[in-house]
Amino acid sequence: IVLTRGDVQGETRPRRIVGVAADTRDIINQEPQPQVYVPYAQISFFSMALLVHTHDSAVSVRKSVSGVLQSVDPDQPIRQVKLFADLVPGALADWRVAITLLGGLAGIAVLLTTLGVFAVIAYMVREKTREIGIRMAIGATRRNVCILVLRQTLRLAVIGIAIGVIVAANCVRMLGSLIYGVHPADPLTFMIVTALLAMLALLAGYIPARRAMRIDPVHTLRAE
Repeated sequence: IVLTRGDVQGETRPRRIVGVAADTRDIINQEPQPQVYVPYAQISFFSMALLVHTHDSAVSVRKSVSGVLQSVDPDQPIRQVKLFADLVPGALADWRVAITLLGGLAGIAVLLTTLGVFAVIAYMVREKTREIGIRMAIGATRRNVCILVLRQTLRLAVIGIAIGVIVAANCVRMLGSLIYGVHPADPLTFMIVTALLAMLALLAGYIPARRAMRIDPVHTLRAE
């Protein structure tokens, strides 16, 4: 293989491939790009980064590495020594902010959805107080009333979730660049989110359902 970059003598000579390394990812939202590793003695750069695996502290590593470099080149400076654990958060800082913002907005959307379902079901129970009272007067149990309210809640949730899944499936391409390690149309993700939203909807409808279960049919019919 011939590299376009010349060696330390400025010459471009054919080089022999001696091995194949695994893929490396430089940018989190991009697929691994082709990389070529060459000996530093053949093609040098203005700086070098050393990755040292150790159980000692950063101060100890700095002293050890400094001693080795001084023995090779006394004029070679060391700019900085950092722990790998400190470099990763800095490299992902922008992504963390974006994902945190999206997660916060998603949480607010879920909260508003839950409150909306609760408000709709509570209004429905209040409007059907007379109907529920009549049902209980002719033999409907509290369990029947609870199932009736939750059935209405689940019907609304299914319609909303179906519309949301269709819209999300069409809009997911715009957010594909912000998703790492998960396919934008991942069916497992859609299934988990759908189940979670259905559970939240049922939870939001359970409070009005309990209120409907406590309706006194005698008082309701007397008021009518």
